[in-house]
Amino acid sequence: MVAQEQRRFEQAEQHYRQALDIKLEFSDRHSAAGTYHQLGVLLAELNRHGAAVTTLLWAGPEGVLGYYAELDLPHVLVRPGSDLDELRA
Repeated sequence: MVAQEQRRFEQAEQHYRQALDIKLEFSDRHSAAGTYHQLGVLLAELNRHGAAVTTLLWAGPEGVLGYYAELDLPHVLVRPGSDLDELRA
């Protein structure tokens, strides 16, 4: 987070990815979710929106919904196995 706050974005991204590798190696999914969130926020700051959304999905639906709300974008969250015909009606 320090590198990100100091606007050293490339270094910050590298640190987040290294942290993820370690957390996932030890199956610490809870901590990994927070790191995915921070990485997603960083990618959004870099205008890498596709990568940001994908990364935030790994953090959990709350991260994606917060991102879309911050940008004032319309969104729909669909659970796996949902009947999409109900959504279209």
